[in-house]
Amino acid sequence: GMSILIFCQVVATFPAARWEVQKSQGWWLFGVVLAIGLVIVAAVIFIEQAQRRIPVQYARRMVGRKMFGGSSTYIPLKVNQAGIIPVIFASSLL
Repeated sequence: GMSILIFCQVVATFPAARWEVQKSQGWWLFGVVLAIGLVIVAAVIFIEQAQRRIPVQYARRMVGRKMFGGSSTYIPLKVNQAGIIPVIFASSLL
């Protein structure tokens, strides 16, 4: 609920804020702000999608005379456990 309200406020004011930067500071600074914004968006997406792979090894077991198991896999843990809230606040920095 609250994250949708914050997102709507950011989306509603973002174009006007960009235009004000362009009008008051010129095209050069407008381009710099736009480039920094794209870098921030790319960094947020990269960290949001990142995961840490924790290796897990299963023990072998003996059934009769045969050996079973002994496989190796991983547990995918997200780097950012907070969910969507950091993405919304990062877009508000733009």
